[in-house]
Amino acid sequence: YYAQFRGPDGDWGTAKSTGIRDKGRKRDRQDAIAWVQHYLDSGQVVTRERMTFGDFARGFFAWDADWAKEKRLRGHRISERQADRHGYHVDAMLPTFEHRRLADIDEEAIRRWQRQQADEGLAGGTINRRTVTLRLILKAAYRKRLLRRMPAIEAVAERPKSRGTYTPDEISALFSQPWPDARCYVANLT
Repeated sequence: YYAQFRGPDGDWGTAKSTGIRDKGRKRDRQDAIAWVQHYLDSGQVVTRERMTFGDFARGFFAWDADWAKEKRLRGHRISERQADRHGYHVDAMLPTFEHRRLADIDEEAIRRWQRQQADEGLAGGTINRRTVTLRLILKAAYRKRLLRRMPAIEAVAERPKSRGTYTPDEISALFSQPWPDARCYVANLT
């Protein structure tokens, strides 16, 4: 048995062997159909591959859209404000990804986008929140078979805060300054 699949452009591709021979048994045909279904489920045949990020992501996080409805259906805690925040992050992504095909967004494109945001002076936390929003969109696109594979998306490191204790010189300098309120001085002194 051979199977033929339509490509993203709508044209039929080359026939692909299922590896199952027709020996006149009903089971042979059923096995071939099961192989075709498994091949489709594996994601190797991508439908609507030409869909752009902008077409898919615009309105993705609207309160009455599928994402928010699915969250509520599954019993996840979600608010309109949270959906709006994700929508705000999508608006920030559109200048970079709007006209790119979903299938063209890979790990390198995501890392380049993260570096670009860091160069613009955005904090690591903001970049990570936007990255989470991007991951949610790409995950949904993968489930709908708009991507051949889900790209590995890594968070960026936030700028580490220096932690520690004050040195005796720093403490002396702190308490040698005039304090406008004696109560604050005493509270910090203790």
